Amino acid sequence: GERSRLWLYKDVYNVFKNNTGTNKVKGIMLKESIRWNADEQIIPLNSESFSKLNGLQILLIDYLHANVFSGNRVDYLPNELILLHWVKCPLRYFPSNFYPKKLVVCKMEFTLTSSPLTVLKIGVERKMPWICMSPLGAGVQSLQKLKSLELEFCRGAEMFSDFSRFLNLEELTIRSSEKIKKIEIVKEMTSLKRLDLSGTAIRELPSSAIGHLINLEQLILFGCKKLRHVPCNIFELQHLQLLYLKGCEKLVTFPTKSEFSTESTSLQDKHYAPLFVNLRDCENLVEIGEFSRELYGLEACGCDKLKRVSKLSDILEGNDSRMIPRMNLSACSSLYSNVARKVAKMKRNLPDDSKLTALFSLFLSCRQSEYHVKLPVIDIPEWFTVRMDV
Repeated sequence: GERSRLWLYKDVYNVFKNNTGTNKVKGIMLKESIRWNADEQIIPLNSESFSKLNGLQILLIDYLHANVFSGNRVDYLPNELILLHWVKCPLRYFPSNFYPKKLVVCKMEFTLTSSPLTVLKIGVERKMPWICMSPLGAGVQSLQKLKSLELEFCRGAEMFSDFSRFLNLEELTIRSSEKIKKIEIVKEMTSLKRLDLSGTAIRELPSSAIGHLINLEQLILFGCKKLRHVPCNIFELQHLQLLYLKGCEKLVTFPTKSEFSTESTSLQDKHYAPLFVNLRDCENLVEIGEFSRELYGLEACGCDKLKRVSKLSDILEGNDSRMIPRMNLSACSSLYSNVARKVAKMKRNLPDDSKLTALFSLFLSCRQSEYHVKLPVIDIPEWFTVRMDV
């Protein structure tokens, strides 16, 4: 316990087993890449485990495939912590006297074998049946330096209350927490750039919450299997570059330009970042309407019930001549049938191979310097001379 850094398993075990830590210890790091034998003893945790480690600044426990700690309660965690990264954390709550004013990174993944986490407490006394970041408490107020918060496998939690008290938070990840149904954001979070709610049970994102994320660049909702609705004001996020909705299998409709309120600020008055939208494997999605802002990519592979993409329809009907630069529409069987019928109707007197040629011609006539459209594997028409066999 006299060294400033501990990374050997035996040393960490001895410090916690014998409670021999000192304020000289600045960092404890246990990583799976550092050899650990199953024969080695589990590190015991008790109420006094961190009581002598009041100078600890870095606590990094990254053992994905092994539970190396026993016990689910400590009465003290060092307030000097700058980085707190604990995979398979056995704790059911943080101690009420934990005021980590210097904390910059907090990444927690809670063990699946211990009792469900009942409350993540940072300076608040009251236990609640969900993870709690409020009401106002000194601990919450003091986390003004926190930039990254990542919570995974919070199986006992059903909601998160307001995160807007984390004034400098840039990245918020709440992942693989199957009971989380609601995320509350009641004030502007001007620093937040990345929000990842993958694998949660949320059904919708309130438009009021979206309106508070004014500088958001990435919104990731991968595998949110109960998500049914995405608010149309999501396109008003001026800096949004990535909207990732892959595997949201209950998503039926997608917000369109026509859904914007007449009271909304005109998108033409501001400069908006080009947006990439991933709707891959949204199995029940029926239509992708007109987007209210520029897209540089649309991924819709595996949307089997998709019948209409507004951009394609407008091009086929001659109402638009600008293609989305990158678009993947493979494995969208219903869409292919509709496009084929539309081309057949437009070119009724042409043989089938000429209809295909007409479709390629429409694509090639788009006013775009470069674009990529991925459709099912078909023979390239003989007239298309720019080709390379692979």
